[in-house]
This record gives sequence, structure tokens and C-alpha cells, in this order.
Amino acid sequence: MSEVVIPDVIRALNLTGWLQTCQRFRLEMDVKISGYSFRAEQEKESDTCFDAFHEWMGKDRLPSYSQCELWEAAVPHRRQAADLAKFLAFKHGERASLQALGRALYSLSLHKLSRASSTGVVSRILPLLLQAGCLADNRALHMSSVLYSAGLGVKEQPNKAWLLALMAAQKDDRLALLHLGHMHHQGVHGLPTDPDLAYAYYANIAKQTTLDRHNHTPEQTYVEAVYLNNDEVLSLQTNTHHHIFQWMKLQARRGAAEAEQAVARMLYWGQQGVTPDIQTAARHYERGAVQWEDPVSMYDYGIVLMHGHGVKKDIPKALTFLKKAMEKDSVPAINALAWYYEKFNQDYEQAVKLWEHADEFGSPDAALNLAVMHSQGLYPGKAADQFMAYQYYLKSAERGHIRGAVQLASYWTTGIPGQVNRRPSDAVLWAKWAAEHNGYLGSILRKALDSNLKMTCSARCYIT
Repeated sequence: MSEVVIPDVIRALNLTGWLQTCQRFRLEMDVKISGYSFRAEQEKESDTCFDAFHEWMGKDRLPSYSQCELWEAAVPHRRQAADLAKFLAFKHGERASLQALGRALYSLSLHKLSRASSTGVVSRILPLLLQAGCLADNRALHMSSVLYSAGLGVKEQPNKAWLLALMAAQKDDRLALLHLGHMHHQGVHGLPTDPDLAYAYYANIAKQTTLDRHNHTPEQTYVEAVYLNNDEVLSLQTNTHHHIFQWMKLQARRGAAEAEQAVARMLYWGQQGVTPDIQTAARHYERGAVQWEDPVSMYDYGIVLMHGHGVKKDIPKALTFLKKAMEKDSVPAINALAWYYEKFNQDYEQAVKLWEHADEFGSPDAALNLAVMHSQGLYPGKAADQFMAYQYYLKSAERGHIRGAVQLASYWTTGIPGQVNRRPSDAVLWAKWAAEHNGYLGSILRKALDSNLKMTCSARCYIT
């Protein structure tokens, strides 16, 4: 039987070496956590069960020198990991885990990096990140990959950067998927450009993005295009204590519907530097809908009621506000009501009628939903028609709908025999665009922008 030939590209990554090293490290840390947890339990029992006589007898029998078990020994570059394992074991006992140790190592790495005055410290912190990555912390894997890729404080090692990104991407880490998509799209670090492979990575996070936006959480932030050389846009970045935000709140209290909309939107999505606060956003939507009878706020309030975001889920109440908004010619409300008829009543005729009406006004959601109806054969009186679905997905994507872009990219990566040719390069661009709107990516971009603004402000104050 002939030997299995390992491709050069796989051999260069040294995947086996990484996995074996991680396995040994995990085993070592697992032994330490178990040992320290057992010792912590013993000390806890001795504290509660021994009386003064037994304690005195025990001390009399103890040797004068300290004794360490063999499993307590640690090589220097793993000493901090061992100390953290001991701390977690004594604090949490049997609930301490390798995953918790990985998170602790990552937090320690960030703390050390935040206090560093030069890039020289990176080479000393990188082992902690790699150890955290071995213990399944994908954030540490991605950060290590970026450091090796950029050569920031360490020697640039493209293959190691690639390996670490692949390990994080196996767990669907969003940033690692973006990194790999970029590598294969642009052909960086000697890799050939490969639109199909780049699409696979971008499509993964793009599909996650559609789900993330539906399941909105405070950990997500709206992705905004903010150029650091655009002082006008930078001046609009704010927070809940900033004079701009406070002025808008004042205008909202005075009945300015647009100010109410803006405040609610910033709080709900975390726009313009405002920390997301879904509950407070819902209260602003409610005031705009009830007190000011603003159709935009009526629609937004109806949607949060429909999904139970920041308020108790109340579908009948949601329908009331959506219908009021539709009576005031709100196109998004027309689309939302159509979605209700389709999902809850299976009234496809009424749903399609409303969606087609909203589509005439350029609704991206209406075009998307009509595409789904054609694709799944739910359009009344018509058979499933993938080409018609494709046309509506194209329309939806061009109007700025993220899910429409994801579906359009899918059609262009496979094509429709005899009707739509494959367009892999264009598929990559649409999938990339959708992926870059991920809310968790937005949170990271926001932190980076806030840090930049803080440093800029400090520099100006110093110069002044």
C-alpha cells in the first residue's frame, strides 16, 4: 500500500504539531485543575471538621519544609497558566474548567497589552494568547493570528497566522472567518486568489449576520462607515452623556418626532457611539408612537412588540400600531403586516398583495419576501420559479437588504442552468458586503474608534 502524500501546503502549516502541543498542554492543565480542586476540597473539610486538638496534632506532624506534588511543577512559560489554574480551582472547586482557564488567560493577556508602552511586550504576551487558544478561546486564536500576520511585536509568520485563523474558523469565529475570506480574496501572504474559497468564508459569517440581526442583543453594534479623516462625521460621534445626545433627548421630550426616532435608533442599534440599551430604546419608540403618533415610531414600536425586544411580546398590540402606521402610508408597516399574514395566518394571497404594493415603493423587505414566495412555490397560483426568485433577490440586494445580498451571492456562486451564469467574483463581493455588517464586528470597530478618539483627545489636550 502506497504512503499517503501530505500536500506541501498542509505540511507547512504543521497542524499536527500544533494539535499535539495543545493536547499536552490541555492534559497538564487538566491535571493541575483536578489536583488543586481536590486540595481545596480537603482544606475546606479540614476547616469545618477539625477541632483545636486535631489541628495542633496535625501541625505537630507536618514537616518543617513545604512539600509540592509532582503535578504542581511548571516550566517558566507556563507558570502564569498554572497560577491561574490554582486560583480558579480554589475559587470554584470542581466547577473550574479548561474553558474558564482559557478565558482567564485571554483576559490576562488583554490586561497586559493595555498597560504596555511599546510593541516589545507582545512577544512576552503571545505565549499566554496561544495557551488560551489551546484551551478553546477563539478570540485568543484570532488575535494571535493577527499579530503573526502583521508582524506586530513578533516576527511575521504567515503560515502560523493562517493556521491559527483556521483553528478559530472551525468554531465559526466571525473575525477569523473574515480574516480568511480576505486572505483568499486578495491573495495575501503568497496565497493564490480563490473567489470560491473566499466566498465560502464570507458566506458563513454573512449567514450568521442575518441571524444576529434578527436576534438583536446589547453585545452588537450597528456597523457604520466612519472615516478617521472626516472631522464632520467624527464630530457626530457621541454617548449618552454627550451634549449632542442630551440635546436630542430634550428635543424628543418637546415632541420632535425626528429626534425621538434618532434617540431610539441610537439606543437600539448602538449607533454614533451610544451604548446599546434596548429597553430604553423601546420606551422612546413607545412615546413616539403613542404621544406623537409618528408613523415611523409606530412601525418600530410594533416591531419590538412583535419580537419582544426590550418589552413584553404582545402581538395583538403590535398589529394595532402596525395598522395605524400603514394608515399613515408607512411602507415598512405594509411589509410587516404582510409578513404577519404569511407567517401566522398562512394567508398568502393577502401577504403577496401587500408585498407587491410595498415593492412598488422600493421596499427591500418586500422584494426579499416575494423572492422567498417564488423560490418555495408559495406564490398563489404559480409554481416555484427560481429565476423569478433570483430577480427579486437581486432587487432586494440592490436596495440594501443583507439577507437579499446573501441569497443573491448564493445564486451567483452556483448559477441557474440556462438562465443565470456563475459570477464567483461578484458573489464574493456581495457576501463580503453582508459579512461586514455583522453586529459583533460592529462592537469591535466601535471599541477601536472610541480608543482612537480618546487618544486623539488626549493628544490635543497635551498640545494645548
